[in-house]
Amino acid sequence: MSTTLAPSGVPLTVYPYEDFQGIDASRDKAALDTGQKQHLTTISNGFADWRGSIVRDSGAEQRTTGDKVISHVTFFGRDLACWAQKDGGGTTLMSDRGHGVLEIYPRNGVVTSTVFNNRVFFACRDYMMYEYDGFSFTANKAASQPVPSYTASIQRRLAIAGEPGSRTVVNLSRVDDPTVFPADEDVSSTAVTKAADIDVA
Repeated sequence: MSTTLAPSGVPLTVYPYEDFQGIDASRDKAALDTGQKQHLTTISNGFADWRGSIVRDSGAEQRTTGDKVISHVTFFGRDLACWAQKDGGGTTLMSDRGHGVLEIYPRNGVVTSTVFNNRVFFACRDYMMYEYDGFSFTANKAASQPVPSYTASIQRRLAIAGEPGSRTVVNLSRVDDPTVFPADEDVSSTAVTKAADIDVA
């Protein structure tokens, strides 16, 4: 146990616990007479830090109920987050506000995300993109139904990459419109705001 701080002039005796063995209530408290390799019966307002020392600060807080494995987290507001968690049959998207969409991606799928136009966009290889606006998760409404591996936001455009058959192509959405990609554009359009692509190969 780490030393305890006290104001000067206050006598204080520190009894460090070494080789902490865990919490054990099966032993009589009277048997815990030394600090060597002993079990603690209770810990009140104490937490184990990364060094194994008992400290007062937990260092982390659980934001939501549950005990699922979280594979990806994105912050979309000052104190709001949404994430991908592994459930029994797949990967579920959830938010701090209790909104979610159940098992839409494979359990071992790699989820990526980006914040674009005040919404969070999620992608997973060969599966449809989803977006979260703070109130609900919905599938991306692009007519071409892109299924990218990666997503990012670049200068007012949503960038996606890693689609089947064009793994080296980065598709850029129309400016400020995440529902229009190169396959959705009119080929005769000459607008500088239209969707475009870049083949990095």
